Amino acid sequence: MSDPDHSSPSRIHWWLVIACAIVFAADFFYHRHLEPAVEQVEGIPGFYPIYGFLGIVLLVMLSRGLRAAVSRKEGYYDD
Repeated sequence: MSDPDHSSPSRIHWWLVIACAIVFAADFFYHRHLEPAVEQVEGIPGFYPIYGFLGIVLLVMLSRGLRAAVSRKEGYYDD
């Protein structure tokens, strides 16, 4: 098997980007029936995609910090 070229995005990457853009755009065209208490925040078009993206960014940043906190030097377990 040949090693894939990772320097440019693959075709599946672009299909996922297009799918995300369509779902984000669809949020502007349909009406959600929300409770009055949450309508001000959750009624913002694009709230859920933005909320999810920020959640994943936070998760990645926390995981990098956790990796630095619990990682050991190379050869630590060889003793």
